[in-house]
Amino acid sequence: MTRLPSWIAPAATALALVGVFVSPGSAEALVSSSRTVEYVVHTRSAADTGAVVGALGIRPSVTFDRAFAGFAARLDRAQVQRLGALPGVLGFEEDRRLDVLVPRALRAQKALEG
Repeated sequence: MTRLPSWIAPAATALALVGVFVSPGSAEALVSSSRTVEYVVHTRSAADTGAVVGALGIRPSVTFDRAFAGFAARLDRAQVQRLGALPGVLGFEEDRRLDVLVPRALRAQKALEG
């Protein structure tokens, strides 16, 4: 296995960021309104979960009603913007995988590797 110089990862990250900020229209491409992303939504109650799902006209991939009330679903940008204004929504975030047993430095390295 060939070991790369330690400056490669920061340099690659910097170049990627420069490309995002400099290339015309790249930000718009990243936040395309037709692109859907999986979100986890925390609601005040199970009844609020049903109301939010109905208001957005979506079908959740899973609903939560034990540890907290809410759901997970694929949402586009317009639906995410509407979420904050809906009554009963306590918070929401993009769903992501967490490896709690893997040290933070290794998670960062995995993210850079793709």
